[in-house]
Amino acid sequence: MSAIVAPSAPALRTRTASDRTFFLSVAVAAALLIFVGFSRSYYLKTAFPLAPPLSLLVHVHGAVFTAWVLYFVLQTGLIAVHRPAVHRRLGVLGAALGAAVIVLGLAVTFMAIRLNRGTPSLDPETQFLVALVDIVTFSIFFVAGWLQRRNRAAHQRLMLLAVVAGMLSAPLGRIVGYGVSHPVVGLVNLAFILAGPVYDVVTRRRIHPVYVYGCLFALVTLPPLRFVVGASPWWHRVAHTLAGLPTATRANTTAGMAGARPTSSDERTFQQVRQPRTRLDGERPALAMAIRPAPLPRVTRAVRALAGCYRLRPASA
Repeated sequence: MSAIVAPSAPALRTRTASDRTFFLSVAVAAALLIFVGFSRSYYLKTAFPLAPPLSLLVHVHGAVFTAWVLYFVLQTGLIAVHRPAVHRRLGVLGAALGAAVIVLGLAVTFMAIRLNRGTPSLDPETQFLVALVDIVTFSIFFVAGWLQRRNRAAHQRLMLLAVVAGMLSAPLGRIVGYGVSHPVVGLVNLAFILAGPVYDVVTRRRIHPVYVYGCLFALVTLPPLRFVVGASPWWHRVAHTLAGLPTATRANTTAGMAGARPTSSDERTFQQVRQPRTRLDGERPALAMAIRPAPLPRVTRAVRALAGCYRLRPASA
């Protein structure tokens, strides 16, 4: 049986230097991809007047998201220039930014489905699933990376997966809207996910366990698989339940599967307002139903009554 030979000191220094270059390169490439993906809808929005307006919550979410990406590049760069002490001192800031990314991401995701907002190619329920899986993926790798911060090899790989597996599907989806084909975008997504394992094989002749389990999770939750699940009627019911929205009726689901135009979420909500159901004891009203317009006949009667009381009459001669 041959013994495992440890790498020599010069070889170890060379590998460490190449590690720094690799992680910094992937971090910068991911940041550039995020900038390109969100350029028309956020970063360069003033140059694209047709882009939809953004709410205050989306602006705050975008600012925190951008701060986290810049922080990730900064932390990777500090390791590349041999400043691990500064890297560690900034760890608390990264924990706060990562937690804010998770909380604001959930807030924007639930707001979007409650306002019936999807994308040109995805309905609100499917978009809700895509965003929700992104947030869960980022949360898993981010929290695991924080817990493994004293294990350098595991920490580096977990934080890298938090970005490439949990943050890139959103900008890649927007790049599809720029006219780039789905196969090209899919290959770019796979390239980012598999870059780490391929680098390990080239430099170490083995794959780190973090990549084995992390990349497997990323591959089984790729956006195309989410599209299939998100288009199913049962997921639409689950999404409406999670968001506190009225569940689509079986007739609407059947009509959508048969090719007829399914009733939109706004129309379903309007139907629920016009035909209220009996609320069960202890049941909370849905957020989307909390702000309801007053019934039109009641408003009309009130306006007519006021008009009758204050009707102008011609002055007497």
